Amino acid sequence: MIDAQGRNQIATVPGANNRLEESDIDAAIPIVEGAKILGFQLEMRLEIVDYAIRKGRELGVNTVIITLGAGGSVLADSSVQEHYPAPGVNAVDSRGAGDI
Repeated sequence: MIDAQGRNQIATVPGANNRLEESDIDAAIPIVEGAKILGFQLEMRLEIVDYAIRKGRELGVNTVIITLGAGGSVLADSSVQEHYPAPGVNAVDSRGAGDI
């Protein structure tokens, strides 16, 4: 979907993401073990994102990136927690462009 200014609009159906539970995060631990970075898009409940981040830290994941769409992104590791604004762009066609 494209808005009147030509920006992409992301539609989500929160059903599946809103049903994620801590047990789903626990079940994914074998996939995450050994990871150096975890990334999130905040398309699930914040308490589940928080739980996943804490579990990742327990597994030794030191770096977390959270994308915020037009709001930029957040990078957090053991030494820094910083927000990076999204760069301004003159998008001609944003279909399939993700968060920008």
